[in-house]
Formats: sequence, structure tokens, C-alpha cells
Amino acid sequence: MCAKIRGQRLTLVVVAMIVCLALFGACRQRSQSAPPLSSIAQASPTPARLPEFLSYIHPKPGQQVVQGALSGSFGWAILRLEEIAEPDETLGPEEMQERVDFLIDDELLVPEIVQSPKPGSSEIAIIGDFALDRGKHEATVRVRRTSGEVLEYSWTFTILDAETTMAGLPEGLRFVRPLPDSTITLKAYREEQLVPSYQAPAYADLRGGVCVGVQTIEIVELGEDLDCAGVSRKYRFVILDGVSVGKHARIEEGCAGEIVVVSEDGVTTSGPGSHYKCWKVELAPGKHEVTVELRKASGEVVVEYIWWFTITND
Repeated sequence: MCAKIRGQRLTLVVVAMIVCLALFGACRQRSQSAPPLSSIAQASPTPARLPEFLSYIHPKPGQQVVQGALSGSFGWAILRLEEIAEPDETLGPEEMQERVDFLIDDELLVPEIVQSPKPGSSEIAIIGDFALDRGKHEATVRVRRTSGEVLEYSWTFTILDAETTMAGLPEGLRFVRPLPDSTITLKAYREEQLVPSYQAPAYADLRGGVCVGVQTIEIVELGEDLDCAGVSRKYRFVILDGVSVGKHARIEEGCAGEIVVVSEDGVTTSGPGSHYKCWKVELAPGKHEVTVELRKASGEVVVEYIWWFTITND
């Protein structure tokens, strides 16, 4: 990897880290409950290859997710009732509870079938909390129509360890986007997240931006109790292609989880466990160089990272 790294670890003892990550949202700013089902239904575009009776599935086919991210009342799929009902037939969650089979690795599970909260919606969701081991899994949704026809769709996904940091980055960084030494199209830069979900499960829209995710423990100092804005001030986008982006660049950012740090003399420090920042910058085709710095409150640079990527025409 073409990169320059300068790092210095803080001499702190971590006594607790509570990472409240949810696949469709995070504990933004400090702590919030998971988003409602209406947010789930709008979380991502419908994959083009889904059959007509499905409008949404998660994890997506082939996706890698961190272990534990699928816990709780997790929405696995959304069904279109208009594609399942016979002419002049009205279906609801109670009828569908008897008609829907949901399987993981050929094991028949018992999910909850709930109505979508979107006004006027004719969709229902398959909700369930199923503990899964690491490795590759296959999920299957099977629906029986009144006529006896069976609608079925299967897809695979992979559960990974809870380590969510990209390999090869200095301590303090969780991910960067676009990926170092990558070559992507202009369309991909604008439209694709380009960070696998297991590396940033709590983060929202990374599209159309140069993004950095940080591990707050590397820049927090004794006595600090940081909110999301406080973490943000600790790292900045220094240079893009030899030019400072400037303070007026549009930035999207957010926090996830919480850390608690106690020194040997008992001084407690707390703050968001992780943070991301995206500088939404229009880029032309060509090779680009990015520099980011993580700083202490004193101004000391604890991590400096430089990476390159190339954008091609569509």
C-alpha cells in the first residue's frame, strides 16, 4: 500500500467499550434507539435481481457483516402483498404468518410478520432475532399463494469476526474511502459506498466523498468527555491533490458507540467509540492524493496518513 504512516499510541487503559451498532443505524451523537421499520424499508435501493414478490432483503446477496450486527429485531426481507395476493384477495400479517417460511441454512425458523408502517403500504416485513455463527450462510424466503403456487428466493451472506478495521491502516483509523491504490470509475465514486458493510456497519452515505473513519481511543485525552463534534475537531482533511479543501467544504459525519477510559490514577475519559467524516468533493478522472491527520487537543499530530487512488471515466 502506497502510504505514509506516523502513529503514537496513548498510554491509557481501556476498561469498557460498548459498541451499540445496528445494521441500519448507530448511536449517533451519544445514544439513540434503532431506527423504525420505515427506515429499514428505505435503507438501500432494491437489488435489480430480486423477484417481484420481494422489495428488499438484508443482508444483501454476497454481503459480509460483522458478527452480532444482525441481533435484535432485525428486518430480513420485505414482501409485496400485491404480488402475492390472488385477484380480489386481501392479505395481511396474520394470513402471511401462516404462508411464509423463513429458513437459514435449511433450518426452518419462526420469524415475526409485521405490517410496514409506511402510510398506504401494501408491504409486510419478516423480522427475527437469530444468532448466527461465523461463516457463510444461506437464507431462503418461501411464500405459498392461495392457488398453491410457491414463490421462493434464496441468497447467501457471510458473518465475520467483530473486528471492523481495514487491514494495513495505522492505529487510529478504521477505514478510508476510496480504498488505497484502488482504481474506480467516476460513477462508482459518486454512487457506490466502496467500504464493505462489515468495516462500517453503522455509517450512512459515504457516496460521492473522500471519507475517513477513526477509532476515538487513539485521539482522546485524559479528562476529556467528547461529543461527536468534539471528536470531529480532532481530525481534519489536510490536503487533496496538493490543495487544502477549506473549511467551507460540505462534510457528512457521525458517531457510533461509546468508550470509557480510566488512567492508572483513576481519571475517567469517555467519548464516541468511533467516528466517520466524509468530505463531499467532486473529482475529475485521474490519480488523486489524500492526506488526513489525527490530532490531540494540544495540536500534536498522533497519526498522519497519505493514500492514493485513481478515478477513470465511466
